Parts: sequence; structure tokens; C-alpha cells
Amino acid sequence: MAALESFCLSATTFAPTGEVDEEAQAAYLDRFVESNIGVYLGSGGNGEGHALHPDELRRVYEIGVSVCKGRVPVQANLPETHTPRAAVEQARLAFDAGIEVVHMYTLEQRHGMRPTDAEYTAYFETVLAEIRQPVVLCVNPNNGYLPPAPVVAALCGRHHQIVGIRSTNTSAAYLVGLKDAVSREDLRYYAILADTPTALALGFDGIFGGKANLVPRTVRRFMDLCETGDVTRFGPLYEQLMRLHSHVMRWHPAGARWIKMGMRALSLPGAEGGVRPPYLIPGDEEMAAFAAGLRQVGIAEIDERLGA
Repeated sequence: MAALESFCLSATTFAPTGEVDEEAQAAYLDRFVESNIGVYLGSGGNGEGHALHPDELRRVYEIGVSVCKGRVPVQANLPETHTPRAAVEQARLAFDAGIEVVHMYTLEQRHGMRPTDAEYTAYFETVLAEIRQPVVLCVNPNNGYLPPAPVVAALCGRHHQIVGIRSTNTSAAYLVGLKDAVSREDLRYYAILADTPTALALGFDGIFGGKANLVPRTVRRFMDLCETGDVTRFGPLYEQLMRLHSHVMRWHPAGARWIKMGMRALSLPGAEGGVRPPYLIPGDEEMAAFAAGLRQVGIAEIDERLGA
């Protein structure tokens, strides 16, 4: 099979005084380059993009481009917006900083707003009339709205700057229907790491997730084994990664929280700065329980960082 792409929804590093720690950010991103894992910068969840001022977000993009471009793919996972104008502004900010591809979710759903299919379509028709650079559409039912496959397919048919579809927590039936509905053969499909078996069965092109924030070498080894198509080889490593998933999900939702807890437990670059409000790093007792749980996962890369 063709080489699978691998991406991480990467964290943003902060200094103890609160500002973006640019030196730590560069060191943090180097870990993904060393493991041949691409990055999605500035996510509204893992990357705390919603807590970043536009000037800060620009610097995060610029640092990512400086460290990663030409070595691994460097893309922007735009925070959700409430208006097409805001989405266009965010996308232009990313492209002006040298980002290669932007990823876009549905509308931000404030005050219980849930888009209709017509509103979702109109939102992207307006955005894509302005943004002609490469875009990946992200579908995630956890965001409160899952666009029907024909709606996504229609957008892909009209807008060829859509270069891929990224799926999070969707059913296998939905993914099959999506691939059936989309007539373009040049689109690339990406699934979250937990859905790797389904993605492999459906011939997806890449895997993404947040676990590489803590264990990039392990994720790289897992991806290499996935390419063999031999479940007896990649299965045990998948089991380890799912144990890690089960452990950190105790502090979910909000990937930023468990990622920053993991960064602190493993003494990774930028760990001292923690998260931005409204998130908080838990106290010493809870952090000790978090670290103890990491030791039970059975991943050698974690044990090495913890000195086990």
C-alpha cells in the first residue's frame, strides 16, 4: 500500500509568564520532524487556538513554517468561527504566514446554534469564494453537527481547492457513504488514530490525532507497521496507544488539558507554561495519579521519559 501520512494536532507552548514561548515551540515541533510526523497548528482544542490573539496565532504559524516546512507537512487546523468573514480572515492569516493547507470545521455553535444543511452549505460557499488555496473539510459529530455525505460531496464537486476530508468519530457506514458520494478521485481522506482499523480497510490516506504530542516515536513506529497491512504486527502497538487513549480521556474533553499534563509529567519542551485560562493544570495529587497511570500504559517511550 502507499505510504500513510501521519499528523499531530500539536500543542502551543507557553512561558510561565503566559506568552507564547517561541524557543520552546521550535524545540517542541522538532520532535515531530524527527519522527516524520506532520503538524496541524493552532487547533481550537489541542493547540488552544481560541485563546490566542491573532498576532500570537501568526507567530505560531511562522515558527511552525520555519521549523517544519520542507521537512514535514505543516498545516493549520483553524478554530471554529461563527461567521464566514471570520473564517476567511483566519485562513488568510495562516496562508500569509506560509501555511500549506488549512483545515476547516463547521460553524461555531454559540447559544445552541446548530446549522441546517443549507446554512452549512452557504457558510462554505461564502468562504470558498474567497479562499482559493488548499482546504481540508473536517467532519466531526462531536462539534454538534455532522453534514450529510451528499452535502459534503456537493461542496467537493464545486470547489476543487478542497483537497481532502478529515473525519473524527464518525461511523464506518458514514465514511463508506461519504466515499461513495464524492466523485473526485484526487481527494485525500484522513481519520483519527482511534479509527485506524476502519481507515485502513477503507483505503484512507492518513491518520491524525493528539497522542503524538506525548509519544511521537511510538506513533511513527505504529504508522510504519500499519503500512505493512499485517494486523499481527501493528495490533499490539495499537492496543498500547488505545490504553494511553483510555487513560488520558479521564481528563477529556479538552485535549489541551491532558496534553499539557502529559508534557509536564514527561518534562517536554514548554511544559512549565501550562495551559491558558479557562483551563487549569490540576494539583499535585491529581498530577501524581496522571503520571502513575502513564506508567501502566506499557509504552517504552513514556517509561524512558519517566525514568522507569
